[in-house]
Amino acid sequence: AILDHYEDKNISFNSLIQAETPLFSELMMTPASIGLRRSFQLNDAVKKGARGEAAVTHIHVIGAGVMGGDIAAVAAMSGFDVTLQDLSEDAIAGAMARARSLYERRLKDAGKVGAVMARLQADPDGAGLAKADLLIEAVAENLDIKRSVFAAAEARMKPDAIMATNTSAIPLEDIATALETPERLIGMHFFNPVPVLPLVEIVYTDASHADFVSRAMVISGMMKKLPIRCKSSPGFLVNRALLPYVFGAIEAMLDGADPDKLDEALVRFGMPMGPIELCDQVGLDVCHDAGAVIGMPKNAENKLKALVQAGTIGRKSGSGFYVWDDKKAIRPRADYDADELRQIAETLMAPLVKECRDAVAEGVVDSADMADAACILGIGFPSFRGGPLFWDDHRP
Repeated sequence: AILDHYEDKNISFNSLIQAETPLFSELMMTPASIGLRRSFQLNDAVKKGARGEAAVTHIHVIGAGVMGGDIAAVAAMSGFDVTLQDLSEDAIAGAMARARSLYERRLKDAGKVGAVMARLQADPDGAGLAKADLLIEAVAENLDIKRSVFAAAEARMKPDAIMATNTSAIPLEDIATALETPERLIGMHFFNPVPVLPLVEIVYTDASHADFVSRAMVISGMMKKLPIRCKSSPGFLVNRALLPYVFGAIEAMLDGADPDKLDEALVRFGMPMGPIELCDQVGLDVCHDAGAVIGMPKNAENKLKALVQAGTIGRKSGSGFYVWDDKKAIRPRADYDADELRQIAETLMAPLVKECRDAVAEGVVDSADMADAACILGIGFPSFRGGPLFWDDHRP
């Protein structure tokens, strides 16, 4: 409509002004406009939840892999003093190099880069634990490893320090069994890539100290993130909703559906990429491990397990469900019937919508608004549709 407005053969300043009022009124009432305005309001509501006093100046991160290293880098760039611990000094060195590269791209000033790097300290022995106000654990997604890390850290930390895990799916109650004071444990689930994606799920249990949860919300805001409270349960909100959608697409593909058609259907719907390509992007090993926590269909589990055992885990290995050319999956991206694509998208979205509704009913998130916001910010659900619950409630 806007392009048509400017393509009139007899275009003039006066004709543009004269036509704009009715055109604006028409566009303002479209479903896309309503959805975008709702998304803006949700974004604003989430930001308001991140205001307050954090009372945290020093953050200690355990785990210098991609997630832990990037969390540490963003925290230092946000003004916190950060110590980064890992069993591997090579991993710490790699994280420090990635941090410098990030700062050079973002800050573009050698003096500023040097100042931020001075706040980010390699700490292979974990000396920073003793003075840290907040611990963020980002080690392998393995319950026994996490328990071991927290048990050792608790003995070295101040009694009033916050202890947070970056687990993406493991219920906090299971990790907390390793602690003498389980009320100190909360979740701060960041999303990959940390410097880009804004959502942080702030996860709590019935035992979690309420003040720690509130302060974690503020800390996330100080890191320029958008935090949403989630009650501890398998998958929290985002992975609980996302994985059944992804596994449903894998099941459809195994039943004979064309993976390119499935992916095109969801791209046309407005998702950043389709579910099959997303699996490859995230890593089939990661999908399998997350599914082991929240559950997955047997056919999908067997297929993922076979591919992982063969070393074909997606983009990271060069192939998975698709062959990859560096950052791009090689697939036809063909044209398909629009009505068929719409039906595919609605079918594949059904389990995602159901999980969001169930999570709201169970009190995993505070409201339907927060469920919609989490899916927009963490999954990439199209903002012009206003969130999965809003979309489902208002579609014809």
